[in-house]
Amino acid sequence: MEIGIKIKELRVNKKITQEELAKALQVSTQAVSKWENGGCPDLELIPDIAAYFKVSTDYLFGVKNNDFLNIEEKICDYIASFPVKERFERINKLGYLMSIAINGRFNLEDYDYDSIIEENYHSEIENDYGTTVTSLQKSNQFFACFPKNDTCDFTGVLKSRDKQIELCKLLSDPLFYDAVVFVYSRGDSKFTEDLFVNKFNISKEKALELLDSMLKFKLVGKSVVELNDNSMSIYEKVSIPHLIGLFAFLDICVEKPYRFYYCSHGVKKVFGK
Repeated sequence: MEIGIKIKELRVNKKITQEELAKALQVSTQAVSKWENGGCPDLELIPDIAAYFKVSTDYLFGVKNNDFLNIEEKICDYIASFPVKERFERINKLGYLMSIAINGRFNLEDYDYDSIIEENYHSEIENDYGTTVTSLQKSNQFFACFPKNDTCDFTGVLKSRDKQIELCKLLSDPLFYDAVVFVYSRGDSKFTEDLFVNKFNISKEKALELLDSMLKFKLVGKSVVELNDNSMSIYEKVSIPHLIGLFAFLDICVEKPYRFYYCSHGVKKVFGK
């Protein structure tokens, strides 16, 4: 029956065994096996099965519906139902599918996410209402959405033009670039300028110059400790999640993807100025 196929599909997607499902529903493993091989659960179990998998009973019976009530809550429950280490992957998958849905309805079976995670695969949607970018590369997966409406466009990101240019100039210096990557590779360990001196074989003056530049853009934090009547500057990484995004976007800018699984461009102007 259809319901047995649905139960197996949900169990496999949730990555649990028949034994684990049986224990959660307080039935025998043989009962679960019977369902998945053409049997049907007792009717009183249907609500419990639906609740466990966070789906509707209509879904279990294969009844198609357009129940979008509380969809945000359902999406949150869906993401939270996975182990923490899997949630980002699920979010990226949803982001990719939602970006395609921007252009209208589509057949989900034509966009099997798990089968297209290949090196250099990429997806872009761009129109007069915004842009989405989804990298499907195994080594650089991310989803980004940039909405736009009648009262704002992307011109606002240009207001910090001079500072952006200054940061780009700094990142174009291999020593600065390597220093930033090095700091963000060390975790939260505190350090002094001597770490840069030894790591990059540079003078203390050059190390302090690097750290001053990083301080200006809040890439590191600084505190002063008094020891034996001497002052010592202690530095530590400042958590900046969007720095990851900067490097991720730089990567696809210089190594432009050449394999697009979905691409739709229709925008005439990006900036309104």
